[in-house]
Amino acid sequence: MLAEIMGSGQIALPPALMNQLEWKIGDKLNMIVENGELRLRGAEKPAKKEFFYIDNENETNPALLALEELAQACKGAAEEAGFKNEEEAHRYIKEVIRPQVWEKYNAARNA
Repeated sequence: MLAEIMGSGQIALPPALMNQLEWKIGDKLNMIVENGELRLRGAEKPAKKEFFYIDNENETNPALLALEELAQACKGAAEEAGFKNEEEAHRYIKEVIRPQVWEKYNAARNA
């Protein structure tokens, strides 16, 4: 397959190739140069352990532990509210909660 290097140094991958390799826009790729050839390999994606999680390597960090505790509390609340996945919860916050918060903020500011 032939690809063109754009002015910004980017290479556009054909959609058929991306589909075949199950690559999505935003995926990370490892680039390997060997004997004057460039090879691309999909980087491993970290597995999500559960709905709403924080993957911390330093478990002694109090801020991270507090965030992890908050994430666990949100997990239960999100599941109780009937959200099936993180995207549904984000969409609800963006479309319903955020406008309500801005409305209250603007009302208080204009009072």
